[in-house]
Amino acid sequence: MTFVLDSKKRRHLHMQRHLKLLIWKSYLQRQRRWQILLIETLFAGVFFVTSVFIAKPVFLTPITDAPGAALTGNAILSALQKRTIVGYAPNTNPYDKVMKRAADLLRIKILEGRSESDLNNLLYNKSQGSPLNNSVIWVIWKTSDYDIWKFSIKSSELARLEIQETKLSPEQHLSTGFLSVQLAVSQAIVEHVSKTTPKFELSLVAMPVSPLMLQPAVKRALAGILLCFTVALLPPVLEIEALVVTESASQLKRALRIRDVSFSSIYVGWLMYAYLTAVPICLLASITLILIFRWIHLLFAFIIVLAYKTVLIMLALIMAMFHNRAWIACTWTLLFTLMQTFISELLVHHKFDIENKALTFVLQVILPPLGLVHAFNEFALLQTGREFDNVVSLVYPILSWLLMIAFYFFLLMMLQRTISFEKAIGGQVPWKTVIFKKSADMNKLHRIESLTGTERDNLQAVDELVAKAISFRNVSKSMMGSVVLNNVTFDVYRGEFTMIIADRNQYKTIATLADLFTGLTFADKGTINVLGQELRPGSNFMNVPYMTGFCHRNHFLIHDLTVEEHLILFLEICLWHETNENIIEYSQVRIRQLLKEGDLEDVKDKQIKYLDVYYQAQLCWAIALLLEPRIIIIDNFSMKPAYDKIIKDKIMVSCQLMQLLNN
Repeated sequence: MTFVLDSKKRRHLHMQRHLKLLIWKSYLQRQRRWQILLIETLFAGVFFVTSVFIAKPVFLTPITDAPGAALTGNAILSALQKRTIVGYAPNTNPYDKVMKRAADLLRIKILEGRSESDLNNLLYNKSQGSPLNNSVIWVIWKTSDYDIWKFSIKSSELARLEIQETKLSPEQHLSTGFLSVQLAVSQAIVEHVSKTTPKFELSLVAMPVSPLMLQPAVKRALAGILLCFTVALLPPVLEIEALVVTESASQLKRALRIRDVSFSSIYVGWLMYAYLTAVPICLLASITLILIFRWIHLLFAFIIVLAYKTVLIMLALIMAMFHNRAWIACTWTLLFTLMQTFISELLVHHKFDIENKALTFVLQVILPPLGLVHAFNEFALLQTGREFDNVVSLVYPILSWLLMIAFYFFLLMMLQRTISFEKAIGGQVPWKTVIFKKSADMNKLHRIESLTGTERDNLQAVDELVAKAISFRNVSKSMMGSVVLNNVTFDVYRGEFTMIIADRNQYKTIATLADLFTGLTFADKGTINVLGQELRPGSNFMNVPYMTGFCHRNHFLIHDLTVEEHLILFLEICLWHETNENIIEYSQVRIRQLLKEGDLEDVKDKQIKYLDVYYQAQLCWAIALLLEPRIIIIDNFSMKPAYDKIIKDKIMVSCQLMQLLNN
């Protein structure tokens, strides 16, 4: 007994029932492919461990408080080489007194001159025109104001090292004598200005050192971590893409659409399979991020990784629409993702995203890895002790990814009917038709065309007592501006086995007729009557008992499901409008009957991949008979003689009981 619901609740129940069944299907498939999940997890684990080793020299190395022993003042003063030439200018008081004390501390003789030019002349006269190998240090005093002592130190050895090196180390400052002269002069000034002889001990201790201060090393580490994470997250994405391509090419998606399962329900079911695969790997990725960056929350890291993974999945689903072979689709997705990662790293390396902040949000939408790079940068800043107060910088990539996921899903739904005639289930339609789709007004009065008196000329001569099973009346159908059917009229009578045959170049005609029979599309003009009921938008006779059934070819079967699970899946999909009690009561009796009639009782618990063609053909016929139809539409025969023979035997037995239509 069918219960009555209003249209809104009916649509909600329709999607809810179908989603529940498709999620159950995905769960069974994921459960029975646990070996693949284990391999993917181990593969991801290898790259996550690699990312930890890449991050160890930068992010996992603790700050060194005292890299070496402290240097005393005497040790610094004695570090000056005796061959070093030291001079000062101008040689006036009080600079003379200060520099004489500095010379005593350094234990060397110091040149003096009125200016820096005099010092250079003294140096030239001393060298006698030949090159000097000695280090030269000049102390140039400047006019002091407000009792402030000002001087500059110029070192030839330090200048040479600055030309050769990009950055000088503390050891190089010490070896060139720069620190020795600076300390001696500073100590001499203190003693000069003090009224009493000061007593102090000076030591030089290095500041705490962190690898995070080395920007090139941090960038290289983040680039390596991003590449490891991208490669680790790719296998589950490629697996779901291969599954979608395989089930679409095998006509399973078409079989579900024939039974009025919406595209959104089909893809949400596939997405659940992807999440059942991705969740454990994303959790492992989140733990890895905590090991690397430490000061982040597990839930926040998990949301970041899962959002990024969802974007990759949606991109793979769109890529799957353009290919019929899984390995080709997976190759394109792999190359495209790696290209996005490379471009993102290139933009970050050249600071394009920082210099053009207004474009950052748009760039993150176009290049998802760019958002992940920014998230890693924020996590890295936490290592420096900065409080995590810039939440907006991490909300941006998540928000951009959510918008991208919504846009990708919208684009995916658009492609279902607009991609091409061969791939669009139900026929290709223009983009505008899908975007600006208007619901049909059932209360609108339609104009009745006047009769011309020639309508009977198109009818077949037949006994009036024979009832019609299918009746086409002046049916016309156009697709993308091309006329496929034009004013077609024919009748199919009960008790007949009818075949529709056409040449290869008339494939569109046969496919359109099949879509019209099954309710995947509807006529632009004319009427189609099936067993006395007119086929209109919103009606689907595949889900109505005692009406029509569809016998698919055996390759549409799901390899990971058993025979009985196939019957339960398609039966509950068709009877979504019935109560659970009615479905259970009917399924127990009907499935047991079909298993017995199809010689499937002994293999009902076996998966399809373990069955031969005989049992697969029996199951295809059993699925067609689930709702005890009076009309069966048979797909064109396959290239397997064993399958064709079994179906032909079924036709010979059933042609007296029901109407058979082969296209």
